[in-house]
Amino acid sequence: ANGTRHTLKFFYLERGGSRSFCDLYFNMETLPSSGFEVEKKSVDMQGNDVTAEDNSDYTFIITGFTSDREALTSGTYTYDVINTSTNAVVSSNLKVKQGETITLKSGQKAVFKDLPVDYQYTVTEIIDPCYVKGVRTYLDGTDIGNSSLSQDHLAFCTVSDYIPVLENDLTNVTFVNTVDCVSVSIKYYDREVVSGKPADMSAEPQVYIHKIYGSDIKFTDSSHEVMDTKAMIADAGNALASGEFGGVQNILDEYYLWLSQSEAENYIQNFVNPHTDKNYEKTSYHTNQYGKVQSGGEKWVDISTDGREITAWLFNKPREYTVEVYGILDGNSNRLNSIDGTDYFVASGNLNNYTGYYNQRFGKVDTENDNEGVNDATNYLKSYNIRAFNDAEIYTAETIEKDGKTLNFLYWAFDAEGKEIASTNVYYGYRITGDTTLYAIYGDKAVESGVTVSMNEPDVFSVADSNGNSVEYVRLNTVLNPYGYEDNFHIGGGYTDDGIKDVAVVYVNVKNNAFDADELTDEQIQQMRDGVQRVVANAENYGTVAGKPIEVTVEKSSAEGESLEVTKEDVTLIANGVKYKVVAKQDDASAYGENEVSLTTKNRVQFTTTFKKAQLTKLRLFTFAAIRVVENDESKWVVSDNYVDYNLGETLK
Repeated sequence: ANGTRHTLKFFYLERGGSRSFCDLYFNMETLPSSGFEVEKKSVDMQGNDVTAEDNSDYTFIITGFTSDREALTSGTYTYDVINTSTNAVVSSNLKVKQGETITLKSGQKAVFKDLPVDYQYTVTEIIDPCYVKGVRTYLDGTDIGNSSLSQDHLAFCTVSDYIPVLENDLTNVTFVNTVDCVSVSIKYYDREVVSGKPADMSAEPQVYIHKIYGSDIKFTDSSHEVMDTKAMIADAGNALASGEFGGVQNILDEYYLWLSQSEAENYIQNFVNPHTDKNYEKTSYHTNQYGKVQSGGEKWVDISTDGREITAWLFNKPREYTVEVYGILDGNSNRLNSIDGTDYFVASGNLNNYTGYYNQRFGKVDTENDNEGVNDATNYLKSYNIRAFNDAEIYTAETIEKDGKTLNFLYWAFDAEGKEIASTNVYYGYRITGDTTLYAIYGDKAVESGVTVSMNEPDVFSVADSNGNSVEYVRLNTVLNPYGYEDNFHIGGGYTDDGIKDVAVVYVNVKNNAFDADELTDEQIQQMRDGVQRVVANAENYGTVAGKPIEVTVEKSSAEGESLEVTKEDVTLIANGVKYKVVAKQDDASAYGENEVSLTTKNRVQFTTTFKKAQLTKLRLFTFAAIRVVENDESKWVVSDNYVDYNLGETLK
């Protein structure tokens, strides 16, 4: 009958020699292996299942007995280690001898097979009472009871009954440890992400909870009497930094985590308080989201009496950026280098390295005529008590004599080749949004008007979806920068008045690695610019411009230099973007209509577009800006001379 055991004996003759030629084939079912399995689970002091969270290693001794319960003098047992939640094999065909130890983590089981039927075994767990407060064992689901714990450094907890090895069966013995736990809560203020608003800090703190179970709990001494809270705060900080932590982005320089209250009180005195421009004094309570000292509230580090509840606050410091400036103030024309292929010259002398906070502007404020510079309501820095202007003036000589010619300052560029125009004003006064290098460009001809595009630092943040799962997003911050126009050129009256009437940014998606070269050729750039111009000019409505094709000439070759066939799909790029109507600046944000935007006094505007991080890592976006300008009753779309290559696949991983 099925499931019964039978012994078949075969007799055969060998022809001699050292090799057997007898092969036996059968179609009978193989009976299941006989043996037992040792499973490990964990619960916390309240009885909650923490098997998945407990990362401790647990040690067991396997001892075999005969059917008469006489201990075997020797024996080697083979076992596999299985992950109980996934049934995946962690390790296989491991060997352990009689009386030796095996190691399991919580959520694993050791499966011993092919053992002699009717033999019996005991499993002894070696635990440390400093970590484990109780052990309960189950034999095939039957509660055997609690194992007593001694107060010795190591305690031996033996299953109170023998584990039988039965025919066609795997007996299960489960150890459920009640493990000690230390909970470390790290609190910090994160950036506030609100569409259409400048960067700010959230008033509601984020709380990251890191629980440490079992043998991961750290002590300062070998006797395990004093918990090492500093080490466990550091572990929690490392876990936070390695996860989906937003971390330092744009407006913050760094977060600082102090490992004790005394350390916080001492080290904060090394930092400048932006509200006083003096170093912080000793403060017992954590600063608020803007770095302001508080007279009460929670301490920097607070530890419960038993050491099992720890709270630590991060200190957030406003981020300073550096602007490296190359220009000329002493008239030394030897520090002008010609730019290949142009009539222009670039300054090579480093005037200074200026620093400023995020969103702060260079220049000195005219308190009588520029109230915005004193009390800038759109600037989060106001809450940090940082002025909108930093009083540092960036400028260069307006004219330089070189080789008998008078060269005029033409514009500031972000690159030494002069391709990315930053400003045509000799006094550079834009907001600081990232580390920047500026080059003064000179020539004997006036620069024509146009527009460039640049990238501010992408902003990474997380949002919980409908299921509570964290989804990472990336905000691309693209700046449209007209040049050669008078300041406030966009402020006009009617439709035909001179001014910038519409603005747009267009992302051109390059598919299938259509371009072999890292940079586009001049022909490809012009084809893209022409395509972008057609897309924005033909867009009937303001708002989203979606899925418009642009064809670009592409030549592809193999590594051996052979020409490869290029399909129409390879050269048809897809343009997506947004188009806005420019209106005068409104004091009340709610006064703006849908798809309306105002420009700064320097005609600039920043476009913020949000992508899912997983999506953006797969895209390569060539980004162009465009403006519709009316001059002398003539309307035309002007596309940026340059582009931003958002190729962030590796950067965002």
